[in-house]
Amino acid sequence: IILLSVIGFIFALSITAPLKRITKVVRKIADLDLAQYKKYAYLAKKGDETGEIGRAVEKMRVSFQSMMTELSEISGSISKDADRLNEIANVVTDHVDNNFATTEQLSAGMEETSASTDVISTDVAKIESYTSEINARATDGVRLSEEIMKRTVEMKENTLIASESTRQMYEAVRKET
Repeated sequence: IILLSVIGFIFALSITAPLKRITKVVRKIADLDLAQYKKYAYLAKKGDETGEIGRAVEKMRVSFQSMMTELSEISGSISKDADRLNEIANVVTDHVDNNFATTEQLSAGMEETSASTDVISTDVAKIESYTSEINARATDGVRLSEEIMKRTVEMKENTLIASESTRQMYEAVRKET
């Protein structure tokens, strides 16, 4: 009976120990600690259910890591676009200031109508050019924002699916033990 108890204990330990290690990895992933831990790599190499769970958890970790990297890149891109929009706004402000000065010159120098008309025409062309540029950049910004939102929704859905799948596997393994 003692020998059977010892054998039973060892058998139970061989099942629960890997599950406890996998649980530690899942908790680390839940805390967004997405580093690869070599001391747990052997779990994915096992040929049993714990190996299958280990491989699924590793795949989830890699997916999360990829999503985090992509989110970081997208965030950087948005930041750069915001900086560009700020630069455009500064240019527009400068042009508004220039237009104000031009208007003062026009009111003060009505005798030089011909020369003033040329200045106004040039400034209007610049404003149209800048307006077209702002419009094009704003359109690109909207398109980029829509793409980002679409990717974000897709990543969220994929994360939820992976998380639910992992939870179901965990529950299934837990029920079996």
